[in-house]
Amino acid sequence: MQTGMPIGTSLGFEPELIQKYDVSRGILRESISILERGGLVQMLRGRYGGLTVAATPEDAAVNSLQNYFSFVDYRSTTKIDQILLLRKLLEPIALRAAARLADDVDVAELRALENEVRNGKGSNVQNARSILRRLFRTCRNPALIIFIRVLNQLSVVIGLYQNIPRDELEEYSRQILDLRLPQIEALIAGDLQTLTELQFRQIELLRALHQRHRSADPASPPATLAAMRSIVDRLYEFTGIDRAPKQSDVVAQFLLYEMWRNGWPEGHNLGFEPELLRWIGTSKAPFREALRVLERMGLLKMATGRHGGLTVCAPDPEATLVSARMCLHALGVTPSHTHLLEQSLALASIDEAMRVLPLHSADDNLIAVLRAILQNKNWAKNPALHERQFRLALADHSGNPIISLMTRLTIGLFAEDDQPAQKPQPKHAINPAWFETIVAAMADGDVAMARRHMIYVQHALNTGSSGIPQHV
Repeated sequence: MQTGMPIGTSLGFEPELIQKYDVSRGILRESISILERGGLVQMLRGRYGGLTVAATPEDAAVNSLQNYFSFVDYRSTTKIDQILLLRKLLEPIALRAAARLADDVDVAELRALENEVRNGKGSNVQNARSILRRLFRTCRNPALIIFIRVLNQLSVVIGLYQNIPRDELEEYSRQILDLRLPQIEALIAGDLQTLTELQFRQIELLRALHQRHRSADPASPPATLAAMRSIVDRLYEFTGIDRAPKQSDVVAQFLLYEMWRNGWPEGHNLGFEPELLRWIGTSKAPFREALRVLERMGLLKMATGRHGGLTVCAPDPEATLVSARMCLHALGVTPSHTHLLEQSLALASIDEAMRVLPLHSADDNLIAVLRAILQNKNWAKNPALHERQFRLALADHSGNPIISLMTRLTIGLFAEDDQPAQKPQPKHAINPAWFETIVAAMADGDVAMARRHMIYVQHALNTGSSGIPQHV
């Protein structure tokens, strides 16, 4: 996959793959299952089938993470405010990096794209999406690009499930395009203030659009295949999937929408195949193909027998993390690519945790949890482990599932023995006193100082120098 095989490339049939990689059938099938869950490959039957490349590593990572976040908390829906918080942190960072790194080729391509748009080529939706992707791609950070794409696609999915009218989405796209065109000039000119201001204005436009259509409403109408085809068509248009949706895509979205609308709990039984086919209004082949996709996502499971049927499951975060890490490694992501992400996620964790801090019970007080980690007598034996535990505890208490999973993704991307030369080793031991200043500021309710001390600590961890003022 790292060699950039095009989608549709056949990797061979099972017998030849077993021979080529000298593994047992069980190991091969388990490996293929992991790749299929990540959306990287699919096993096709027939003369021209075999194991086939289904997506680029970037697209596979984006889709895997977006699917998980869309339905990990579907009973209340992933909050648009949680998405926009991270977009406001990550997107300006990516744009500032893009302005710094843009070369003559980037400038020529951005100008060519600008001319095409101004000359009326493409729809507002297509043009707004094309400019967005080209601007962010210039930052040359595949991890940052993937996270930003995930957040943008989540914004679209939530909007479509909230039944925002098409004319409002079109008007929103026009307004966004009017902001993205001048961003090209601001990026080329290195005008960071204008570049950032324009991005914040886009995010606020999206916030206002969603504010008018908040609707995790139990009274939302039930799905029909015809209505779902219209939604899926728009989903593909807004997210840039360059093919017509198959019937199985529509059936899968039908089931996902009904899960979202009804808030079915884990273990809820939808029934057996014959009654499901009648309810959905589809045939056996597209239903079974859709079911395979949803089972790989860990959302539904079909069991046989008297007490079987189709049952709602909880998405498996570990399966999502495994597939996303695999894709990020295939894209050549290094620790230097994740430094800004780690800092942004840590700052977002503080913001969100302190917003919900009063809601924590005495038995699960975040301050007490963090101090227990810092006071662990084994800190000196493995400070890196305890530093990760600190960040994970902070992220898990944020109440934001996106921050929590993304923190786990970045922390677990590079094991201590994985390419150690790539990550600077701190010249000073990781000192728990550094983190105590963060906790003390949080205990005082001082968000600004907590963020300030977190920036000091992240600088020390990511540069290999103390970076900590003497008084800290």
